[in-house]
Amino acid sequence: MALRIGEPESLSATIKKITNYRHKLVASKNYLKKNEKIKTPVDLMDHSLAAWNPKGKAIVWQLGEESLEIMPKVRSNDYSHMKYLALGSNYITELPPFFCAEELARGSLIEILPEFPFPELQVSFVFPTTRNFSRITRVFLDFAVANLKL
Repeated sequence: MALRIGEPESLSATIKKITNYRHKLVASKNYLKKNEKIKTPVDLMDHSLAAWNPKGKAIVWQLGEESLEIMPKVRSNDYSHMKYLALGSNYITELPPFFCAEELARGSLIEILPEFPFPELQVSFVFPTTRNFSRITRVFLDFAVANLKL
């Protein structure tokens, strides 16, 4: 069994949807104080951005109805690193909500452009198609679907 973020692609596996969530566009309070105000997604082009990205692929942020191809100063496949960069007051980045909830609640990170949300992402369990799950697997799957909140 695997946890999958995004649209499942396998046609030969069973997929159990758990929930949906959206990434948040965030920056530190200090970054926002010392840089130009951000009113629209296009304004981001004048800022220091860090983005999740597999090496060498174009990065397009879909913010509300606007599609924005960005040229980030930092590309990473590590959300811990991206959060560190944002907390250091050097970059604007995107983070999963469960990865920045404490920082947003404390005010050390601020959500930017919430009126232009990222698209929803699906969270699913993916597992081989079979008629017979072990009891513990079934109990775990039912528990995760009922209790995982992002």
